[in-house]
Amino acid sequence: PYYLLGKLYATLGRVDEAEQMMASAIRLDPGYLPYAHLTLGVALTRAGKVEAAIEHFRQALAADPNLGLASYNLGLCLLNAGKVDEARQALGRAQNLCQDDVRVMTGIAAAWVKLGEPERAEDIMEALVRSYPADADVLYTMGVVLEAEGRIDEALAYFRRALRYRPDLSTIRSRIEKLESQKLAR
Repeated sequence: PYYLLGKLYATLGRVDEAEQMMASAIRLDPGYLPYAHLTLGVALTRAGKVEAAIEHFRQALAADPNLGLASYNLGLCLLNAGKVDEARQALGRAQNLCQDDVRVMTGIAAAWVKLGEPERAEDIMEALVRSYPADADVLYTMGVVLEAEGRIDEALAYFRRALRYRPDLSTIRSRIEKLESQKLAR
């Protein structure tokens, strides 16, 4: 019950209570250690406490080096903290560990774009588009990758496909309008 209460508190943003519950869960069953640190790291990230989150993700990985979500979240936090080389390592590890998680792989591709490596992102996204051809997030992220590579017409085609599946997303519509106006300005 302590672990579940800790997750609930973490979800609610009540990090102090979450830490207390997770400590109790770990005392009763040390097997919770990596997941407790992962949960606390995510909660601290949401609270804007990136350095503390990084430490929890590192502890999660020390307890279970194959915990892909910890590597993924660590990579994103390191990227946000400007620790680019470490972010690349963590994201590369997460990419190997989380190949079956479409959300994580999409996030990793977006991170590669931010790191200035859209070609790495494109490899990921091509596979995801083949497996999830009707997933708006996948199609949108492929558009972002192609836009980063300067392939505007192809990016627009992916954004339009994404919009067909999620017409409610203003983000997609805004991206299309931005790119179309850039094309007209040329």
